[in-house]
Amino acid sequence: MSHVYQVLLALLYPHRYVAIFGQEMLAVFAQVAAEQRKRGRAAYLLFVIREIAGLARSAPLQWKTAIFDPREFAVNQSLPEEVQECQARLNTANGEMLRAIATGDFATARRLSESDYSQRDKLQTLRKKYGLAE
Repeated sequence: MSHVYQVLLALLYPHRYVAIFGQEMLAVFAQVAAEQRKRGRAAYLLFVIREIAGLARSAPLQWKTAIFDPREFAVNQSLPEEVQECQARLNTANGEMLRAIATGDFATARRLSESDYSQRDKLQTLRKKYGLAE
């Protein structure tokens, strides 16, 4: 099923989004799928249906963002690739956090805020690693 998820991800989402988040999404899918399999067929089937529906539901939003707000994925191309990916993750998380706040989804906003802190720490570490200015 992970292969099907990977194919759907590649077909439905913008290339840049998949390049930044694809591996992480696949890893989480595989981990949760294994947990759900242990709970039985019904739990696994429900999980798969929810995940595929989630891909279909969020893909148009990611395309809209990629087309109409390319700054969300924009990063300085002269930076090392590792720094570019971290910055793009941070940009995307910030956009998603603002959307969550705007729609009153404060639980998601809090989760994204915590992820934001983690990404900022990682970005700072990468900047030091490559000797880049703050």
